[in-house]
Amino acid sequence: MKKKVLDTLELTKVIQQLETYAASSLGAEKCAKLTPLTEIEAVLAAQKETDEAATAYRLKGFVPLDGIYDIRAHVKRATISGMLSPTELMEISATLRTTRSLVRFLGELEENETDLPILFGYKNSLDAPKELSMLLTEAISESGEVLDSASDHLRFLRHKLQSDGVRVREKLESLIRSSSVQKM
Repeated sequence: MKKKVLDTLELTKVIQQLETYAASSLGAEKCAKLTPLTEIEAVLAAQKETDEAATAYRLKGFVPLDGIYDIRAHVKRATISGMLSPTELMEISATLRTTRSLVRFLGELEENETDLPILFGYKNSLDAPKELSMLLTEAISESGEVLDSASDHLRFLRHKLQSDGVRVREKLESLIRSSSVQKM
């Protein structure tokens, strides 16, 4: 489409308003890249997809998308054996949980024999490994802190550090209370 037509329609303003309703940075990014469709087949397919989304919303309410992060960079770094921070692991864990919630949401619609072939196609393409999600949940808190349950060795080291700290404090306190130190 010609720029003059898009400017007349104030498409940029419409897209900016749409971005404010996005549930994640990924959704906002997708909104920002929207352009008008010009092929009739693409327009009809987009309308069908929108109809399905409206039906899902009407039947079940809001789609559970809270907790989705843009984890593309994290996944890329992990695939080349890079190290991820606890915050990045927490974001992956939250995204996996949200994905599993979305799969359940769509599964419930499918069980009710709702006719949503496009959305069910998306559901079938989603993969949220339960085991990985559980491992991350056990290892990383929602605030991004590495938990003692992350590994037996970490639990041992933290317990040892804590008990060593207690012993050091007790020793310092006994030294401070000793009569020879009190004279100084």
